[in-house]
Amino acid sequence: MAAATNAAHKNGVITLAEYFIPRRPQYTEEWLYKDENGEFPYAKKLVELAKYYGFDGYFINQEEEIDSSYVPLFREMLKYMRDEGVYIQWYDSIVDNGSISYQNAFNNRNSGWIWNETNGRVTDSIFLNYWYGDTALKDSKAYAEELGLDPYEVVFMGVEGGGWRFDTDIETWYDAVDENGKPYTSFAIWGSDWYHEQFHKPNGRYQVGYQWEAEERERMYYTSATENAGEYSTGTVQRDDISYDSTINFQGFSKYVVEKSVIHGTSFASDFNNGHGMQYFVNGQVSRDMEWTNLNLQDILPTWQWWITSTDDNRLELDWDYGSKFYRYDSNGETYAFPYTQIGAYNGGSSLVMYGDLLGSQTVNLYKTELDVTASSKLQLTYNKPSADDTSRLQAAIVLKDGETGVKTVYLPIENSGKKTDGWTTATLDLSAYAGQTIAAIALELSATEKVEGYQLNLGRLVVSDGKSYTPAAPTGLTLVNRFDSTGEIQLAWDLGDYSTVKNYHVYAVYADGTQRFVGGAYASNYYIQTLENASKVTALRVYAVGADGSESDAAELPLASTGRVSNVRTVSENNMLNVTWTDPTESFAKVEATLTYWYSETTNKNQTITVTQGDQKASFPIELEDGAQYILTLATVNADGSKNEAVSYFGDLADKYCAPYDGEGRVNPSGRIDLTTPAVDDWNLAYVEVGGNTTTYRRLGGSSMVNLSVKKDGLTLMVITLEDMDGNQSQPVTLMFLNGQPAAADMAYGEEMIPDPVLRATLQEKVGPTVADLIGFAGELDLSGCAIEDLTGLNLLTGLTGVNLSGSALTKVTADVLPNALTILDLTGCANLVEVKLDDRPELAVILKGCDALTDLSLENYGDHALDLSDCVNLLNLNLAGTQMTALNIQPLTKLHNLDLSNSQIAELKAAKADRYTNGYYWSWQSAKLDLTEGTSEGQLMAGMQNYFATAEIPDELTKEPSQLAEGTLGSWSGNSKTLNLGSVSALDTIVVESYYPEWYGTLSAFTVEISTDGTTYTQVAEYTDLTETVTTVQLPEGTRAAFVKITVPEDTSAYVDITVNGFLIAPKGFVYDGQQPAMERDDIAAPVGMPPLAW
Repeated sequence: MAAATNAAHKNGVITLAEYFIPRRPQYTEEWLYKDENGEFPYAKKLVELAKYYGFDGYFINQEEEIDSSYVPLFREMLKYMRDEGVYIQWYDSIVDNGSISYQNAFNNRNSGWIWNETNGRVTDSIFLNYWYGDTALKDSKAYAEELGLDPYEVVFMGVEGGGWRFDTDIETWYDAVDENGKPYTSFAIWGSDWYHEQFHKPNGRYQVGYQWEAEERERMYYTSATENAGEYSTGTVQRDDISYDSTINFQGFSKYVVEKSVIHGTSFASDFNNGHGMQYFVNGQVSRDMEWTNLNLQDILPTWQWWITSTDDNRLELDWDYGSKFYRYDSNGETYAFPYTQIGAYNGGSSLVMYGDLLGSQTVNLYKTELDVTASSKLQLTYNKPSADDTSRLQAAIVLKDGETGVKTVYLPIENSGKKTDGWTTATLDLSAYAGQTIAAIALELSATEKVEGYQLNLGRLVVSDGKSYTPAAPTGLTLVNRFDSTGEIQLAWDLGDYSTVKNYHVYAVYADGTQRFVGGAYASNYYIQTLENASKVTALRVYAVGADGSESDAAELPLASTGRVSNVRTVSENNMLNVTWTDPTESFAKVEATLTYWYSETTNKNQTITVTQGDQKASFPIELEDGAQYILTLATVNADGSKNEAVSYFGDLADKYCAPYDGEGRVNPSGRIDLTTPAVDDWNLAYVEVGGNTTTYRRLGGSSMVNLSVKKDGLTLMVITLEDMDGNQSQPVTLMFLNGQPAAADMAYGEEMIPDPVLRATLQEKVGPTVADLIGFAGELDLSGCAIEDLTGLNLLTGLTGVNLSGSALTKVTADVLPNALTILDLTGCANLVEVKLDDRPELAVILKGCDALTDLSLENYGDHALDLSDCVNLLNLNLAGTQMTALNIQPLTKLHNLDLSNSQIAELKAAKADRYTNGYYWSWQSAKLDLTEGTSEGQLMAGMQNYFATAEIPDELTKEPSQLAEGTLGSWSGNSKTLNLGSVSALDTIVVESYYPEWYGTLSAFTVEISTDGTTYTQVAEYTDLTETVTTVQLPEGTRAAFVKITVPEDTSAYVDITVNGFLIAPKGFVYDGQQPAMERDDIAAPVGMPPLAW
C-alpha cells in the first residue's frame, strides 16, 4: 500500500482504501456507532489509519441494506470523516431509505449521500453502477449542475473493467459523451488491472515472459487500440501476438480524459524507471544483478504512452527496454524475440527505446509540463544509440506557452546525433534564450531525409535544471533496527527529511573490495532488506538522500559487523518457557545479553532481558501466557569493558495455548434484537453464542453475522460467548446480560426479574453474594439441598458453577437453558415433584436421579459416559438416550416406558424386565446401538418379545410434539392474487408464515386473508390482516385446527413477492426399530462407566 501510494502521490493521484459490506461476519450497523461522548470510534480509527499510512480516503462500497433509521447516522459519520480531511467516494447502491437500489445515475434518490440540506456536503463523489439507460449520464450531469455541483468532480461513470474489457464502446452503448464527444462525467474503473489479472491464468500472468503483453494491453486500454494518442479508429486493429479475448470496440481513455501534469517549477528529472526490472542500473552499469520491484523508485513516466506524430506512413515504435535478461513469450507461450537490441536502463530498471525504420519527421511527445525557464536553465538528455551511423537527426522539441492559450515549438538540435554511441552519452542544451517563458511540453523530434532501416535510440535520462543545487544533506540518525540470524533480513531506520528537499532515499551495500551495489529505496524513515547479493562480503550499508533533480547526497554509513556476533539461534516454546540456544563467536567477550520483546501482537507478556556468561550458549524466558504472540529476540555479546557488539535478531511465535475472551458488546438494534460487535481478537475462528440453552456457532470466514439475536422483552436473558482461535483453543466464556431486552451491568443487585424463585434468590444472596458480578464471578460447587426451590431461572448467571446439589427441592421441570455450561454434576436426589428433565447435548454433565419417582419425561440425548441410576424412576414414560456414550443401562423398573430411544448409542448391555411387562410401548428405537441381539442373549430375548408386542398390540396414532413444515409456496403479482397449498392429507396445523421477499424491489405485503379446507372445495376463513408494515407475519392457528388445503389471498393490486410456509404436526413415528447394530466390543475393551464423583458440599 505504501509504495503504491508514494507512486500515486508523486503523480498527483490520490489513493483510496475500500470499505466493503457485506463481508460476513462483519456487518454495517457495527461501525455505524456513535458512543456516549458523541464520537464515532470506528470512523475515528479509519481516519487515523488513513493518516498513518498516508493514503487519502475510502471508497464506501455499501452493498448491504440498512434500516432507514441508520441513514442519518451513516451520513453524519461520513461527513465527520470528510471534515477530518479524508476523501470519501460513495457507491451507487443504497438510496435514501437504506434499501439497495442501484440507480445507474445520479438523481434525487441517491444524491443525499453526496449533499443534502440537513448535513450539507456528506461525501466527495459517487461511483455510478453500470446499467445505464439512454440518457442516464446526460441526466446525471444536469442533475449535479442543478445542485450546484461540478459533475466532473462529483459524478463518476462506473466502468466494469474486467467485464467490458475492449468490447464496450461507451459512446454507442451507453451514450457517455455529448454531440462534441465530451464525456458527461468522469470515469471510475472497477477492476482496472484486468489487462494483467485476467490473462494466462492461473500463474502465467505472474511470469516474466508475459509482462510485456500486460503492458501492451494497458496502453491499448488507456491510450488507444493503436497505442498512439489521437488515433482512435478500432476497426483495423488486429493483434495476433498478444491475447485480448474480445473485439476491440473501446477507443481508449485518452480520447475522453484531458492530460494532467505535476511537472512544474524550474527543475525536473526522470530516468524513465518503471519501478521494476531484471537488474538495477546506476549510470548505465549493472549495480544490482537481481530481479526487483519497488514502486517507490518509479519515476514520473511520460504523459503519453504513446503519442507520435509522423510525416511518414511508417511511424517508430516505442517500448520499455529492461535489458538483456528480460524475455518475452507470445500468446502461445513460445519465446518471442525483441525487434530491437536490448540495452537496459541508465538508472533504475528501464529506459525508453524508440526503434523501427525512420523517414521524414517523427515527433515523440514525452511530457506535459508547467516549467518556468530561467537564465540558467538547461536540458540534459542521456541517450544510447546502438544502431549504425546514419543521416538521422535528433532534436529536443520544446513547446512554449504563447499568450493565454497559444503555444509555439522551438527545436534544439543535438550534434552528431546520427552517429552510433559508445554506450550512454549526455547532451546538454542551453535554454537561457527562453528565460521568462514557460515550457508546456517536452518532446523529441527524430528525422531523416533518407530512409534509415533498423534505427534505434534509447532515452535513459531527461533533466531540466535551473542552475541551482538540489542535492540534500546526508541523512541523519541512521541506525540498525534488526539484523536477523539465518535469514539475512535487515531493518534500517533514519530521520525522515522534509519532502520539499528530499524526494527519495537510496540504499546501497558496501563490499569488502570497496565497491557498492544498489539495494533499494523509498521516501520513508525506514527500509526493509530481504536479500543482499553476496551478503557474506557486505561490510556496510549506505543511505543517500535524493533531491528533486535526481542528485544524491553524501552518504550516511552504517558498518555491519562480521565478528563478535552469536549465530545459529534456535528456540523452542513449550511448557510456559521460551528456551533459546545459540553458538558463541570465537572472539573473546564477557557475556551475552538476550532481550525478548514482542511485535505485531497484542499480548500481556512483558519484555524481558537475561544475561548469561560466555560459554553457556542458552537462556530460558518464563512465559506467563502462551498466546501465540510474535516475538523478537536480540542477542548481543558484551565485552569486559561493558561495550556491546552488534546484536543478532531472531523472530518467531510463542506456542499458542490460549484464546483471548470475547471483548465486544451487545447493542440493541431498531428491531429490539441484539447485534454483537465483531471480536477484536486477531486470531479468532469460531464464536459460540449460547442463549437460553441453545448454542449457535458463528464463523469468522464465510459465516453469518452475529446480529438479530433474540432476548426476552420481559425478564433476564444471559448470552454466553466463547471464542475459539485458529489453533483450536477456546477462551473463557464471557456472559452478557440483558434485562427486559436492554444490556444490564454486572455490578447491579439482582432481584425477582432475574431470579424469580424467592427461595433460590435468598439462598444465592446468602451463599454467593447480592450482585450479578458475585454470581458471574463464582466458581466451584454449590449446595442447595433441602431448599424448596421451584424455578431455576437465573442459575445460569453462575457461569463458573461446576456442581450443584438440588436434592429435596420442589422442582417440577429442569431444562438445559437455565443451567450454566460449566456444570458437570447435577444432583436431583429426592425431588419428589420432578416430572420432566430435558438436558440434551450436555455430554459433560452427569445427572443423579435417585428418588425421583414422579419423573415421566427424561431426555439426555448425547449423554456422556456417566453412571445413570433410574431404579427409582418407576413412572418414567419417555426416555431419550440417543447418542449416549454409556455402555450399559438398566430399564428393569421402567415398565411404563412409552417411548425409548437408544439409537446411535454405545449401549452394549441392556438389563430389562421380561418383555411382557412392557405393555405401554409406542415407539422404541435401538437403531445403530451396540447390542448383541443374537438368539440366547437377554437382549435378543427382549427384542423378540417386543417384536411380538408391537406386531399384535393396537396402538393409536399420536402427533409429534414439535411442529414441522408441511408445505411451502410463493405468490407474486405475475401469478394472480391467491395461492393454494396442497398438504397432501388432512393435517393438524400450527402456524402459517407469510414473508415478503426483496421488499426493496417488490414492496411489503400490506394485507392478506387465510382460508382452509379439508376437501379443496369448501373453504373457511380463519384469519385476515390489514395495514401490515412488517415483512414477516406469523398466523397462529387455534389448537386442533385441521386442513388439507390452505389458501392465501392478497389484494388485486399487490406487487409484493411473498413466501408462504405452513407448519403443523405430523403423525409421530411408531413401532420398534433395532437394525444397524454395530459389532459389540469385547468386554475388556468396554470402558467402565464413569463413577459419580462425590460432591464437596
